Amino acid sequence: MSEASKRSVVVERTSTGQFVATNPRGGTVRFGTDGGDAFTPVELLLAAIGGCSAADVDVATGRHAEPTAFSVEVSGDKISDEQGNRMTGLRVTFHVAFPEEEGADRARPRSGGCRRGAREPGARRGVP
Repeated sequence: MSEASKRSVVVERTSTGQFVATNPRGGTVRFGTDGGDAFTPVELLLAAIGGCSAADVDVATGRHAEPTAFSVEVSGDKISDEQGNRMTGLRVTFHVAFPEEEGADRARPRSGGCRRGAREPGARRGVP
């Protein structure tokens, strides 16, 4: 692995049940576990899955047409049992629409391929 492939964040506890993650560029995200309106760690994980998948689809389709609608819904079940905490049944659902034009006709098949890749266990996500 090269230094260019390395990604990292630092998570600091700011108070009981409250945290802030800081990336190397200085960006921050506050989150918590105390029931407030801040994202929970699991919600951030779901957002990261959706964000990574959305970025790939956006790059692949954006070369051909600007979507008129673009959202990604990510959900799953949080299980807490004798094995610990984990997420199961993860679902990633894309809602993408394109205008009726030539470039959009080329973008539609690309969005489908990226979406399928995001759903396949162990799939290498990438842009064609």
